[in-house]
Parts: sequence; C-alpha cells; structure tokens
Amino acid sequence: MSLLRSPGFMSVTLAAALNDVGSYALIAWQSTFYERVYGLESSAYAPVLATLLPIGGIIGGVGGGYLADRLGRQGRRWWVTAGATCAAAPCLAASCLATTPEASYAALLVGFALSEMWRAPSAVMA
Repeated sequence: MSLLRSPGFMSVTLAAALNDVGSYALIAWQSTFYERVYGLESSAYAPVLATLLPIGGIIGGVGGGYLADRLGRQGRRWWVTAGATCAAAPCLAASCLATTPEASYAALLVGFALSEMWRAPSAVMA
C-alpha cells in the first residue's frame, strides 16, 4: 500500500502503462498500414516486422539501461526515459510518412528502439 501512496512510483507506473498502450497500438496497426499504404502482402512485411520489432526492443532495452547507468551517476537518468520517448516520436512519424517500405522499416527500427529505452531505467526507478 505504501507504493500506491508514492507519487514517484505512481508517476513511473502511469508513464510506463501509457507508453505500453501506444507501443501495442502501433504494433497492432502496422500490418494494416503496410497493406494499405504500400500494397504489400503479409508474406512481404510479416517476416520483416517479426525481426525488426524484437531487435528494436532489445537494442532499446539494453541501450537504455546502459545509457541510464552512465547518466545516473550525474543524476540525469530521467533523460533516458523522457528524452528517448520524445525522440522516438519523429522517427515513428517518419516511418508512417516514408515513401518506400524500406525507408519505413528503417525509421520504425530506430523509433521502436528509442521508444523502448524507458524500460530498464523505469524498472530501476520503481
């Protein structure tokens, strides 16, 4: 019960939940996006997304933890959670606005990696 009274814990938990909802919505929508915008069949984009999203998540999770450890020594760990999430938005937008599927995939990889950088630092903060 004391955790529920902690503003810091509740803030981190709320931010993590909202970030997850956005990520899950993006992942669920990607297949429809690639079919409608680029006219791709699932056999073309599914293997790419099945590889790209976990790799982006691993890079973001491990990279975010490493970066947060380095910045944590200076009291700037929060830059990873807030900064990387904000930096992910233009990359994810670029993925949606790309003129080719390949450019969309590249921007999605970078955007998804950035959008997953909050996980390790948030767990430590919680």
